Amino acid sequence: KNLSISFTSPINNSLQSKNNKKLTMVEFATPSENQAEVILIGCGCPLRGMGWYHAVQMLGNECPSAKLCHIVEPWFLGGGADGPGGPEF
Repeated sequence: KNLSISFTSPINNSLQSKNNKKLTMVEFATPSENQAEVILIGCGCPLRGMGWYHAVQMLGNECPSAKLCHIVEPWFLGGGADGPGGPEF
């Protein structure tokens, strides 16, 4: 089953969630009436940051009451883009 999420920057769209569901990107993600809309600010380094880990959990529907709708990453899309973790992001 494919899952949907919107990103404000291009990233690797071939992620796998913990339960091996393929994650894909679309223009918008909308929560259902039983889900909270989540805006993740400062998700951190891919495959290392705790925010990143929680994003993958939500994308994999491991937290069914939450819908990851937006990610804001000021460090890796700004001053940290050329530092450690920047290229992976």
